[in-house]
Amino acid sequence: IEPARQWDFFGCVFALGLVSTMFFGWLPLCLPELFPTSVRATGSGVTFNFGRVISALVILGTLGLVDTFAGDYARLGATTSWIYLLGAVAIWFLPQSARDESEEEARPESE
Repeated sequence: IEPARQWDFFGCVFALGLVSTMFFGWLPLCLPELFPTSVRATGSGVTFNFGRVISALVILGTLGLVDTFAGDYARLGATTSWIYLLGAVAIWFLPQSARDESEEEARPESE
């Protein structure tokens, strides 16, 4: 890294780290709402772990991309980091939960 561009690199690493750790906040909030209450814990657990399996496969697949990018790890990392943009766009198309289901199940039936 050229010393003049060092802070550009640090800024990009900070932004990438911020985005890659944001799932600790929104994922536990939004993910359980996608499943019915009776299978909420199972659905969330399977989804979290499925993501980890896919991540491992992508890392192994990235080894093949090193040849495609002629060993340029910086360009490889910059290109593959665009997957975060896909996630940011996909979140807008997830179903919106009104939280009505859990409120209705919590109320005892009086009739």
